[in-house]
Amino acid sequence: MKYDPNRTGSTDPDMIKCGWVSRPVRNEPHIMQEYAPFLKCPECGEYMHEGYSVINSPEEMERQKCLGRLEHPHKFEVGSCIFSWWCETWKCREVIKSKERHYMPKLTNKMQDDMNIPSSYRECSFDNFDGLQNTKNQLRSYTKIDNSQKSSLFLFGNSGAGKTHLAVAVINEHAKAGQRSQWFKKVPQLMLDLRNSFDSGESTENEIIESLKHKSFLVLDDLGVEKASEYAVTSLFIIISSRLEYNRPTIITSNLSLDAMSKTMPRIVSRLESYTIISFDDVPDYRREGK
Repeated sequence: MKYDPNRTGSTDPDMIKCGWVSRPVRNEPHIMQEYAPFLKCPECGEYMHEGYSVINSPEEMERQKCLGRLEHPHKFEVGSCIFSWWCETWKCREVIKSKERHYMPKLTNKMQDDMNIPSSYRECSFDNFDGLQNTKNQLRSYTKIDNSQKSSLFLFGNSGAGKTHLAVAVINEHAKAGQRSQWFKKVPQLMLDLRNSFDSGESTENEIIESLKHKSFLVLDDLGVEKASEYAVTSLFIIISSRLEYNRPTIITSNLSLDAMSKTMPRIVSRLESYTIISFDDVPDYRREGK
């Protein structure tokens, strides 16, 4: 049976040309019955529904390919849209979920540009980090947790121990899983940007703070490497405190422990005490050993 626009109310010429039937109308069982032979899922035998995906980037094209939708037996293309039948029953949902879990797109320079990751850290991953197996496994598992359930992390310890490498590995994993609105920022550079905002016409102090408050995930690297002014402490406190209040996870790295920072920035330390704390104190400087 060919697609019947009079029966379903649709007049899409592309769908008519492709000979597609429309999904059945829920409240009209006679239409469901008449079109039933064309709507059965080949996997589980249940009725299928009509859906589409918009291919608006190479990453989305790769994702659809990995999920098997570009080779779907019941699909056609109109411009950048791919229409296909899909089934929402338990068996087929599990198949799609399994494909989603194993799908891992390539990390592009554009994705890392959007996260402000410096070129020297772009290759950071869990796979190319040697040592600290327990910590690495802990952080790898952390990337699988939904953001709404994530705690914030405070990584502290010796310089060169791998704190920044693993923090960047976390947001790279997030990006490959499709998470957007992440940001990496060196704290000393953040302080400089805030100071320069008074003389610059680009971004105001408030715009910088508001932007960091609302990122879905934030990495603040090298807290405490420079003497903190009252102004710097206040700005950081606003960012950290707001992100805690709205349950937006953050990773902060530092060479200093909370005890060492408590005299110069007690209000910030009071907020960081609610973070999950991971110590790198007994880890050697891998950068120096590699020379």
